Amino acid sequence: MEITDTAIDKVIDLLEEVYPIVYPGEKPTSEDPDEYIVVNALPIGTGVMQQCDVNANYHVKDIGEGVPDREKLKANKKTIISLLDKYHSEGDQFNILIDFKFEKTEKEDAHDEHYANVRFIVRIINK
Repeated sequence: MEITDTAIDKVIDLLEEVYPIVYPGEKPTSEDPDEYIVVNALPIGTGVMQQCDVNANYHVKDIGEGVPDREKLKANKKTIISLLDKYHSEGDQFNILIDFKFEKTEKEDAHDEHYANVRFIVRIINK
């Protein structure tokens, strides 16, 4: 039996191959990078095949007051999807499969930034 941290850790490992700043859960309030990713998950189920949704939220500062950096958002959504979609690994205790679910862009008023919410379904098949 695995927990959501297993899914989050796998997604972070894959994203860190390309992105230098990736946070599990939420961004620390003491930090203020121009671009970063926050990875979080919805609850995981039980059984031989466990499943949960994992969000990879790519944040980027606005280029003007309330104006998103659409080029960076668009390019990085594509990069995140290409890194994670259809990922499959086999391990001694479990296998992991990752599939793209949806994406959308949201405004983050408190930080003068927008973020791309890219959601994946992570399946953990226990052995």
